[in-house]
Amino acid sequence: MVLKIFLTNFKKKGEEKYEMYRKLIDCLNFFDRQIEYSQNNFNVFISNLNQYKTNFEESSNMILRKQDEFISAVKRDNIDLNQDDFLKSFAGLIRQWHQNKDWKNLDVFENLLLEPLRELCKSNIVDSRSITLLEYIIKSSRSLEKIKDIKKVYSEYFSDEAKHLGEKKELFLIAVKDFR
Repeated sequence: MVLKIFLTNFKKKGEEKYEMYRKLIDCLNFFDRQIEYSQNNFNVFISNLNQYKTNFEESSNMILRKQDEFISAVKRDNIDLNQDDFLKSFAGLIRQWHQNKDWKNLDVFENLLLEPLRELCKSNIVDSRSITLLEYIIKSSRSLEKIKDIKKVYSEYFSDEAKHLGEKKELFLIAVKDFR
């Protein structure tokens, strides 16, 4: 019945009529499949992103907890904090990062804390605290890298999908107009 309505109400003749009908059906099939594909891809994106964010939060929180642990050890041993250059620099980097108005921004975290802290640990590699911190710095950096990568990949993917949806929408509207 639907096919008959489309074919009898169509303004064009012959091959053009069939081609426009085929395009209309192709668009409808694309829209139908696209809903499922988009939902699945978005769910995979969110799942992966959340995994990397969780890894990042855990490792970056450990960096901050290590500062507390190191300060506690120094106080327990009655050592003047100003005498411990490594710990003083470590605390200074955390203070500098946290005083930034965008301290929650991942790029700010990376540029003001992770990278300078990595350099501090490298220059104090004989200090066992550096080795401990480097583990969490590397985990944080890798997770941050993955977060950026996955956002970039899926941003490009979803942008392409939006473009394809727009193209199919235009074809669909042209076909519907011709069937009126």
